[in-house]
Amino acid sequence: KLDDRVRVIAGAAPEGFAVPTDDVGRRRELGIPDRYVLMAGGVAESDALAAGFSGVAASGTELPVVVIDAPEGEEPAIAELAVAAGLPEGRVHVRPSLDDPDRAAVFGAAAAFVAPSRRTAFPWRVVEALVLGAPVVAADSPVHTEVVVDGGILAADQDALAAGLSEALDSPAASKRLAVLAADRGRAFSWLDAANRVWELHAEL
Repeated sequence: KLDDRVRVIAGAAPEGFAVPTDDVGRRRELGIPDRYVLMAGGVAESDALAAGFSGVAASGTELPVVVIDAPEGEEPAIAELAVAAGLPEGRVHVRPSLDDPDRAAVFGAAAAFVAPSRRTAFPWRVVEALVLGAPVVAADSPVHTEVVVDGGILAADQDALAAGLSEALDSPAASKRLAVLAADRGRAFSWLDAANRVWELHAEL
């Protein structure tokens, strides 16, 4: 027993996670647009997706939206959520879970990654976005606060999410600044560091 302390050891992106050299071809094969707002999740997180879509609609951007990690067969339901949130029909491109190289290729061209979920689960896709330097706009939850810190924009509510996305997409300079902040924060996550922390914890037991 360590004086009732709780140790939290963060995960990391997959080993060697990086934008592949054939990223353009991979995105073309997946039918992904050239530039887009990226989100992740399925109907099980319909409230979060709806909040994300509403934030995109309210931000004023006309960029398409790509949603990854959608379970098979959920494309119509996700498209309906997007339309209900104010996005034109056909603007959302839904894709299933992708392997590491394809997913990295998709993250590599994202104008911003929007993470509207407030779940307590570890935000793996947020970490991947940070590692690859994708501008991050995330719901201000305890988990995102610990993971993102100053590596992206934390939004307290839906209006703030829209404002944060507008800020991220406002200009090439703003996008570049957020990309640099994300990449800097992304360097804090590694499996080697996680392993060392586990080793240190075992040594104290």
